[in-house]
Amino acid sequence: MTTAGDGGGYDRWRARAADFDLLVEHAIAAIRAAGDRPDPVFGPFAELNSLVRAVTYHEGRLLEQGMARLAAEHPSLRIMPSETALPIVPAALEMLMRNDWNALRGIRLRSEVHYRTTYTPDLFIVDLEQHRALLVDMKRSLASYPERRLDLLRRRMMAAALIAADWLYIEGRIAGVKSVEAAIIDGSSERRDRTNGIFALDEIGELIDVEDAGDALLALRAKFAQRVQEEIGAACLRAVGIETTIGSG
Repeated sequence: MTTAGDGGGYDRWRARAADFDLLVEHAIAAIRAAGDRPDPVFGPFAELNSLVRAVTYHEGRLLEQGMARLAAEHPSLRIMPSETALPIVPAALEMLMRNDWNALRGIRLRSEVHYRTTYTPDLFIVDLEQHRALLVDMKRSLASYPERRLDLLRRRMMAAALIAADWLYIEGRIAGVKSVEAAIIDGSSERRDRTNGIFALDEIGELIDVEDAGDALLALRAKFAQRVQEEIGAACLRAVGIETTIGSG
C-alpha cells in the first residue's frame, strides 16, 4: 500500500473531525434510545443499566465506522459492502488443521464449492494498487475474551481469507488480489500480538497506510468516552430524582 499524502492538510483534518463528531453523536443517540426501556428489577436505575449495556455494542461499532472513514481517505482502498458473508469451505478448514497460517499465505482456494457456514468481517478492505485485501474484526476489548473463542474466530477468519481472492473475482468483480490478511483489532489497545493477527488501535495506520489513523482512532474513542460518561452521569442524577442538562455542570 502507498501512504496517503496530507491530502489538503487542514481542510482534510477538519472534514475528518466533523465526520467523527457525527459518528459519536449518532452512537450516543442510539445509546440513549436503549435507555428508554423500563425494567421492574432495576426500577429508577433501568435507564442506567440499559445505557451501560448499549455502550458495549456501540463502542465497537463506532470504532469500525471510524476505521472505514479513515480508509476512505486512501485513494487505492475500496471497502466492500457491509454484511459481506464469505464462505468457509471444508478444504480451507482442513488445510488450516495441517498447516501453519504463514505457510498458507498466498494460497487461493475456490469459493464456489459446497459450504455450510460463512464469516462476515466487520470490514473487508481491498487495496486495488497493491492487490491485497484485509479482513477486519473489531472488538471493543479482548481483556475478557476467552482464548478458546479467540482461536475459533481467528480460524474462521483465516479460512475465509483463503477463498477471499476468488470470491472477490467472482462476486466482487475485482481481479488480481494476490494476498489476503486477517486482523483482529483490540479497541482497548490492551493487547497486541501481530504473530497471531491481533492489533491495537495505534497500529491501525500500518494496516491501511493512513499515517495518523492510529492517533485518530484513539482520539475518536476518547471523545466517545467523554460523551458516554456525561450521559451516564446525567442518568445517575435522574435515577435519584435530580434533573440536569448535559454540559451544565
